[in-house]
Amino acid sequence: MNLSTVQTLIISAVISVILSFGAAFTVLKTNTKKEQPIEEASAYVKKALLNDPEMLEDVIAALQAAREMQELSSSRNALESAGPALFNDSRDAVVGSPDASFVLVEFYDYNCGYCKMAAKWTKELLENNSGKVRIIYKEFPVLEGRAPGSQEASLASMAVWQKQPETFKKFHYALMGNDGGFDSARINELAANSGVDVQIMRATMQTNDSAFKTHLQETMMLARSLNIDGTPAFIANGILVHGADTDKLQQIFEASQEES
Repeated sequence: MNLSTVQTLIISAVISVILSFGAAFTVLKTNTKKEQPIEEASAYVKKALLNDPEMLEDVIAALQAAREMQELSSSRNALESAGPALFNDSRDAVVGSPDASFVLVEFYDYNCGYCKMAAKWTKELLENNSGKVRIIYKEFPVLEGRAPGSQEASLASMAVWQKQPETFKKFHYALMGNDGGFDSARINELAANSGVDVQIMRATMQTNDSAFKTHLQETMMLARSLNIDGTPAFIANGILVHGADTDKLQQIFEASQEES
């Protein structure tokens, strides 16, 4: 397929979008023949785009901007609807100040390499900004079945938060700092090194197995409602950020400090 054919196909696709948004109506209005068929309007736009390739770039940019605006609007509506489940689920681990000007919700998997990268940033953020940051941790083991121990690590983390919350932060970042997958022995080792009573953790996991797994399922449904299908994902002061985009997260944090 040559360049001309590709360009024509792209233009045809763009035209169909333009026409669906009523742009062809504008073309027709400027024509003296008010009964002009829609096909002639399409041909007119196609010719104009072929004669001026930069116009095609402008059209594509405009369509992309419109799409992004629509996605942003949908995301805001979804976040608003999910508010209580996002910010006020008493089962979720929370670290930081309840009066913080920067509130971060994080969806993560302990086997996710990008989550581990982002964890270095969140850890430093908490350490360097006492009283200014609040992080809500959402266990989201999407790699279960592909990476060893994702769900077991999450269940252990949930158990620690429930019975030994004072050790949660150290254990969480120990899990994030682990290289490779997890087995039960490795999870127990990281827990013990973090000051966790392993026997209590394991007993809590066993007693609450059904409840914890229900919580994980509900978190999966919540993520799906927000179009989150991978890790990490963040809601930073009401803004959805996909991936380990710590530069963007830092910008949002800094903006929150300027406003406070």
